[in-house]
Amino acid sequence: MNSPRRALRSRVSSGHVLMVVAGLLGLLLSLSVLRRADDTVAVVVAARDLAPGTRLRPDMVRTARIHAEARVLGNLVPADGLDALDGSIVLASLRVGDLLARSGLGPASTRGAARAVSFPVDSALAVGGQLSAGDRVDVLASANDGSGSGYVLVGADVVAVHASGTGPLRASDGHLSITVAVDSAGAQRLAASLHVADLLVVRSTGAAPVTSVPWFRAGGRDG
Repeated sequence: MNSPRRALRSRVSSGHVLMVVAGLLGLLLSLSVLRRADDTVAVVVAARDLAPGTRLRPDMVRTARIHAEARVLGNLVPADGLDALDGSIVLASLRVGDLLARSGLGPASTRGAARAVSFPVDSALAVGGQLSAGDRVDVLASANDGSGSGYVLVGADVVAVHASGTGPLRASDGHLSITVAVDSAGAQRLAASLHVADLLVVRSTGAAPVTSVPWFRAGGRDG
């Protein structure tokens, strides 16, 4: 008569042990998840699209918490460095939500900020108009008189793209105005090519940089 009772007590005891073990495992798992959730670092990100040469203001950035390796975090701007960013120069295009890297910013006193220049081009000669801020482009020119061709810009950051339009609905007429960040030499080459050559815009986002660039010049080409 006592044997069934002992078996029942044994089964109940084993069930309790399993429940306790399961509860402990669940608690450990929860603690692990919470620990991972707290293992984040507050860094600065762009609150809007930013063009090269932009002087930062507090309303242009915000903070966000991320997981990242220490070596990655070493090049990012931490949240406690937010106040020191005021007046810093953006050296490359940033899109909303992009992380701010120390290497992508110049001090407020820098003289290395990029210039911005706009030029018109037929959308059919600019990747069908499929360009947007943040892309990189190469610009080539072919002289109208057939005297030569060459590169005008290589790996230029696109700051903005605007489609011109006509009529009450402002439908696109097939022309674009592309604004790019350039140095002084690039601005000069672009200015020299605008009225004497046809321009071709090549999207080079992510592509390997061009080597041995044959630069375009009016009346010929610099090799």
